[in-house]
Amino acid sequence: FKETAPHTKGVLSVAWNQMDPNLILSCGKDNRVVCTSIASGSPETWCEMSAQQHSFEVEWAPHKAALFSAASSGTVGIYSVQQQQNAGKYCPRWYRKRCGVGFGFGGKLLSFGAKATDAAKPPTASFCHSLVVPSEPEIVPTADLFEHWIAERRLREYCHDKTRRCGGVASHEGLMWELMGSQFEEDGR
Repeated sequence: FKETAPHTKGVLSVAWNQMDPNLILSCGKDNRVVCTSIASGSPETWCEMSAQQHSFEVEWAPHKAALFSAASSGTVGIYSVQQQQNAGKYCPRWYRKRCGVGFGFGGKLLSFGAKATDAAKPPTASFCHSLVVPSEPEIVPTADLFEHWIAERRLREYCHDKTRRCGGVASHEGLMWELMGSQFEEDGR
């Protein structure tokens, strides 16, 4: 059980955020609405808003996690904690992405997310995969074949095969493949 005193005068209303139980909203006679984070174990002010007069009730929006309302004499204001200065280091749950994917340079695709666990338990581990998405699908079989040659450590045979397909050393390309193949000879230099 922890005690916090974010207000200098009496507290008039308190509301828990249903989408992030680590955030508590309060309003008081000191003309401030304060959002307190309890994620670190000890309460700390996450953000605050000052007003001309004191609010007598605050309430989180039921379907939009960052919105809240504050009622004062004759008016109800709608506010967002995203527009307030956040002094704390806490990242609310609604900012966290459970999974995602993004493209990068060179046809790279990055995906991330939580590893599958029992549905009743929160995920404890995550993954991040980097894939290369070919922009020219017609070269995929050739690239797969080349990776197969590399995996079997048969690059000399690969180069000789390419030389043969180019028509031998009579062509410039065939001569280049023959030269590269000589680099993989056991007594090559």
